[in-house]
Amino acid sequence: MKRFVLLISLILIFTTLCSCTNKYDIVFEKVEESEESSIDVSETSSTEKIEIKFTAEIPSEEFLTGTKDYHSFVSTNQDYVPVHYKTNHTVNNVELFKIRLYDDTPSFVKDEVVYTLEKLSPDKHLVASTLIVGTIPQMAISFSDDDGNTYVYSVNTSGKDGSIVLQEIELVVSETSN
Repeated sequence: MKRFVLLISLILIFTTLCSCTNKYDIVFEKVEESEESSIDVSETSSTEKIEIKFTAEIPSEEFLTGTKDYHSFVSTNQDYVPVHYKTNHTVNNVELFKIRLYDDTPSFVKDEVVYTLEKLSPDKHLVASTLIVGTIPQMAISFSDDDGNTYVYSVNTSGKDGSIVLQEIELVVSETSN
């Protein structure tokens, strides 16, 4: 019975994620060569249109050895893998945190925050140890744009090629969440 409920939950998560629409133009773009997951967030403000491209990928050896100025979070837990997060426009209030499914539903609850960063800029990226185990996302990353809009994405790997995949999610508030 639990497997059936889990299967239904996963199907609901997938259909919910595929049918999500909002006033922002969010595009999930797969770049095969660099195994990168990318989100474009286009918003119209009162003055101009800003396109935020937020990406995640496994960091290349060239980046890790050649770049000295980046934010980093390292965990000694062997289930954590390094993920390289970058953006083309400065984003604020970046949080990397654990998530869990909420009461056999396709919704997620925010658990422990493992890393925070006031600003992430195009000039200074983030390489952070990220928990990726199994097919259900265990971690998410959130950030805010200049207008204060917050975006939340689960971090997982593609079942096809193992590349990093970012998927927009909504968090629910429960009495037991932190």
